[in-house]
Amino acid sequence: MKRIRTFGIHLALVTLLAPQLFVLIYFFPNFFRRFHALGLVRAVLAHALTVSWVSAPLVALLVLAYGRLIQRETRWHLVLGFCVMAGYLWLAAWNLLIYPTYEYGRAGLPILLFGLGMAGVAWARGVYLRDLPASNGGKAASGREAEDGPSGSDVCSAG
Repeated sequence: MKRIRTFGIHLALVTLLAPQLFVLIYFFPNFFRRFHALGLVRAVLAHALTVSWVSAPLVALLVLAYGRLIQRETRWHLVLGFCVMAGYLWLAAWNLLIYPTYEYGRAGLPILLFGLGMAGVAWARGVYLRDLPASNGGKAASGREAEDGPSGSDVCSAG
């Protein structure tokens, strides 16, 4: 039950916060070009909240697909390709179905930042799992076996 609740919380947070962060990164240069910063902040935050709620079903499906890639221990460069492709898919769906708000070229930086972040998570998880010592039925490996790996009769009987 706790695992399902944790998964649901993570899914909801990523589904609602990722589009908001995309909008804030996309419009970040405008904060330096305009003089009425408070009005711009209010408009961008309202737009970010709208984008996150409207695109929540598609983003939830993409998050589930990303989770599946991570479970299957997919290499980081494939995860990067998937994330960039999914980002442009989401952007195209928004521009075609809702309202043509975003330029594809300008949206490249936020999409690439998200893709690199997700690929970094996949890479770090792969490195972590590769460096874990082998488990002996739930018991920790002792002394020399933990350093050198199995030896002697363990190797012969395992094959």
